[in-house]
Amino acid sequence: MNGRKISRIFALSVATLMVTVGIMILTGYLLSPDAEPVLRYTLGIVCVLMGIYRFAMVRLQAKQMERGNE
Repeated sequence: MNGRKISRIFALSVATLMVTVGIMILTGYLLSPDAEPVLRYTLGIVCVLMGIYRFAMVRLQAKQMERGNE
Protein backbone atom coordinates (compact mmCIF):
# COMPACT_ATOMS: atom_id res chain seq x y z
CA MET A 1 0.00 0.00 0.00
CA ASN A 2 1.45 3.34 -0.95
CA GLY A 3 1.18 6.60 0.95
CA ARG A 4 -1.52 8.07 -1.26
CA LYS A 5 -3.83 5.14 -0.69
CA ILE A 6 -3.34 5.28 3.08
CA SER A 7 -3.96 9.04 3.02
CA ARG A 8 -7.15 8.57 1.00
CA ILE A 9 -8.46 5.88 3.36
CA PHE A 10 -7.69 8.11 6.35
CA ALA A 11 -9.42 11.11 4.76
CA LEU A 12 -12.52 9.06 3.94
CA SER A 13 -12.57 7.72 7.51
CA VAL A 14 -12.41 11.24 8.90
CA ALA A 15 -15.21 12.35 6.57
CA THR A 16 -17.38 9.44 7.70
CA LEU A 17 -16.59 10.18 11.33
CA MET A 18 -17.51 13.86 10.90
CA VAL A 19 -20.88 13.01 9.33
CA THR A 20 -21.56 10.47 12.09
CA VAL A 21 -20.64 12.93 14.85
CA GLY A 22 -22.81 15.59 13.22
CA ILE A 23 -25.79 13.26 13.11
CA MET A 24 -25.21 12.24 16.72
CA ILE A 25 -25.10 15.90 17.77
CA LEU A 26 -28.29 16.64 15.85
CA THR A 27 -30.10 13.73 17.48
CA GLY A 28 -28.90 14.74 20.95
CA TYR A 29 -26.56 11.87 21.82
CA LEU A 30 -23.35 13.90 22.20
CA LEU A 31 -24.50 17.11 23.85
CA SER A 32 -26.14 17.37 27.21
CA PRO A 33 -29.93 17.72 27.29
CA ASP A 34 -29.49 21.19 28.78
CA ALA A 35 -27.73 22.48 25.64
CA GLU A 36 -29.51 25.10 23.62
CA PRO A 37 -31.25 23.66 20.54
CA VAL A 38 -29.70 26.36 18.35
CA LEU A 39 -26.22 25.30 19.48
CA ARG A 40 -26.99 21.64 18.83
CA TYR A 41 -28.39 22.34 15.36
CA THR A 42 -25.52 24.64 14.43
CA LEU A 43 -22.77 22.27 15.55
CA GLY A 44 -24.52 19.27 14.02
CA ILE A 45 -25.06 20.90 10.65
CA VAL A 46 -21.49 22.24 10.54
CA CYS A 47 -20.08 18.76 11.27
CA VAL A 48 -22.27 17.10 8.64
CA LEU A 49 -21.40 19.70 6.01
CA MET A 50 -17.72 19.47 6.88
CA GLY A 51 -17.82 15.70 6.41
CA ILE A 52 -19.58 16.04 3.06
CA TYR A 53 -17.08 18.69 1.95
CA ARG A 54 -14.15 16.51 2.96
CA PHE A 55 -15.59 13.53 1.09
CA ALA A 56 -16.11 15.66 -2.02
CA MET A 57 -12.53 16.98 -1.86
CA VAL A 58 -11.11 13.47 -1.57
CA ARG A 59 -13.13 12.36 -4.61
CA LEU A 60 -12.08 15.45 -6.57
CA GLN A 61 -8.41 14.88 -5.80
CA ALA A 62 -8.69 11.23 -6.81
CA LYS A 63 -10.23 12.18 -10.15
CA GLN A 64 -7.51 14.77 -10.76
CA MET A 65 -4.84 12.17 -10.03
CA GLU A 66 -6.48 9.75 -12.50
CA ARG A 67 -6.54 12.45 -15.18
CA GLY A 68 -2.91 13.25 -14.50
CA ASN A 69 -1.88 9.62 -14.95
CA GLU A 70 -3.54 9.26 -18.36
